[in-house]
This record gives sequence, C-alpha cells and structure tokens, in this order.
Amino acid sequence: RAVELARHLLGSEVWVDVELPSLPPVHAVADELDQVILNLLSNAARSMEGRGRVRIGGIVHLDSETVDITVEDDGPGVPRGLRQRVFEPFFSTRPEGEGVGLGLSLSFAIIERHGGSMRVEDSSLGGARMVVSLPIGPSNGVCSGLTP
Repeated sequence: RAVELARHLLGSEVWVDVELPSLPPVHAVADELDQVILNLLSNAARSMEGRGRVRIGGIVHLDSETVDITVEDDGPGVPRGLRQRVFEPFFSTRPEGEGVGLGLSLSFAIIERHGGSMRVEDSSLGGARMVVSLPIGPSNGVCSGLTP
C-alpha cells in the first residue's frame, strides 16, 4: 500500500522491487507502518534524484521473534559518521530549505512506540539500507494493533 501511495513521489524513473516473503503478523498499526515506509521511499527517491532502484524486502528472525522490513536504494548512501544522527529531529543531509529533517525522526519514534527499532546499513545496491525491526505478533495469527 505504501508503494502505491509513494508512486507520485517516486516518478517514472524509479524502479521499485518488492521482495516480501510470507511474513508472520507483527504488532503494528497498519497506517503508521505505511507512513514509515512512505517516508523511507520518499527519502530514497530524493537521494537518487528521481532515478534509480529501490528494493523492499523482509526477513523473519524466529530466534529473536522479530521481522525486519528493509528499504534499500542505489543512491549515494549515508556516511557511517551520520548514521545515528539521521534519526535526530531537524537533522538533514539535504541543502538548506530542502526538507526540515523530521521524516526519519518521526518514523523512528513510530517504530520505537511499536516495540521495534530502526537502523541504517550499506545496501547491496550501493546506497543506503534502512532496516525496520518489529516484534512478531500473536501466535494465533491475529495481529493486535496498538493504539496510536
């Protein structure tokens, strides 16, 4: 759903591959998770200047009872020295006037409120890989949402 919402931001020269295996339910409010993925897709599109490739994937970690959702791109990436700072409110790597630096900090807060975490890694595509880790939901297959 987030990919469809982001289509106008991505433009016609950004290719999005969605490689999500069958994932177990997670504890999450769907609209809030969509907002996080939308923010990550928007950042990827801007970093690639409207041209490139984005891959959305998922990995299940049964040992830690978490699911990782990844959004990675073939843009310039995030320098190691800035990786923790990108989650700070009002921090931006963009030129002044091209964003206020709230997207990732809001996304980080949403994911933490859901009992998860976020981090930045190098992407196998050459750019940045944003990893959202969320706890696996109830074993009965029913995903209980959190109150926003």
